[in-house]
Amino acid sequence: MVVRLDLPTVLFLQQCSYLAAATTLVYIDRFLPKTRGSLQIAFSFVIMMFAATAASVAETSGQYYSFLALSSIVLGLLGYAFLTLGCFRLSGHETFVPWWTATVPAAIVLGAGYLTDFHLENDIRASTFNAFAALSLALCAWRFHTDGKAEPLPVRAVLTVLFLGSALLCLVVSIEFYIGSFPVIEPTPAFFCMIIFKYLLSLFTVVLATERVKNKLDDLANTDALTGARNRRSFFDTVQPVFRAGDAIALIDIDHFKRLNDAWGHSVGDDVLKSVVLRIQETLRAGDIFARYGGEEFIVFLRAVSQRQAIEIAECIRKAVESMRLEALASKVTISVGVAHADETTELKQVINLADKALYLAKESGRNQALIYPYAQTRPLSEALSA
Repeated sequence: MVVRLDLPTVLFLQQCSYLAAATTLVYIDRFLPKTRGSLQIAFSFVIMMFAATAASVAETSGQYYSFLALSSIVLGLLGYAFLTLGCFRLSGHETFVPWWTATVPAAIVLGAGYLTDFHLENDIRASTFNAFAALSLALCAWRFHTDGKAEPLPVRAVLTVLFLGSALLCLVVSIEFYIGSFPVIEPTPAFFCMIIFKYLLSLFTVVLATERVKNKLDDLANTDALTGARNRRSFFDTVQPVFRAGDAIALIDIDHFKRLNDAWGHSVGDDVLKSVVLRIQETLRAGDIFARYGGEEFIVFLRAVSQRQAIEIAECIRKAVESMRLEALASKVTISVGVAHADETTELKQVINLADKALYLAKESGRNQALIYPYAQTRPLSEALSA
């Protein structure tokens, strides 16, 4: 048996959906992190609920029809304007837009209603409302899509399609009301589709918050809290345990770091660590993988390099750090670098052990130099480069 919903029933369900969605979004704003803007969206749904109520009552109230009809479209435009502002914030857009800008479209329509009484024509009023709704939803879709470059979450694609589909639906309904016929979709099923949209918006707002929290937890688990570099765990999760021929490892150690910490304090020591990390990251290639290995020691995975290229990169890192100048320190900061290059497929840990041997020799033979294994046992970098 097919159940056909009449328009009054669907309008009642629409009002209930606004209230349910608003309640859900208030809860999300209260208890879930990373959901800025959800409260504004909830407020917009409350306004739209009153707009839908005014439109419903207007159909049965002849005496107050003009007031209720104008109120419904003014409140409807105000609601969609706040929805747009809320979605911009929820998407993560940092540009501050004053809240009062949401009242501008409603104020314009209010003035036009007093001057022209256009709101007394149901088709024109409905066409205007749906056209503005289409514009508002299209802007939300555009915002979620463009902010995805800075925050590439999977749910953004779903929200973009959801808003774009709803915008297209409102545009079609607006045109149909304007021409006075409904060849594509009748108002009743169109309103029912918008009920589904509000449910899905609430649902995917929760998904958005969940994905953001997951990303944050992943960052905390894989990032060194002090320097912002990868941590040791992230490095070994990223670099394959089987080391391919042509790859290399560089181990880096800050010279006399303990002495520096004792002389200048841990605060200065922390600044040194952060500055060294920044300088190394600026020096490395895009495909290199860099991490804090522990304490004042760092590790770099150099992909697809020759032995000579590995040496040159290590020397560039050493010179870049040596050229640093920190106001809190009277002396310069230097590093020692040990490099190991894989000539054949081997295990990552074995290559790290060889780089560690080169690093040890670099420190024992005077520091502030980069040595490569096995040449480290017989000659320093300057000689290896000239070979």
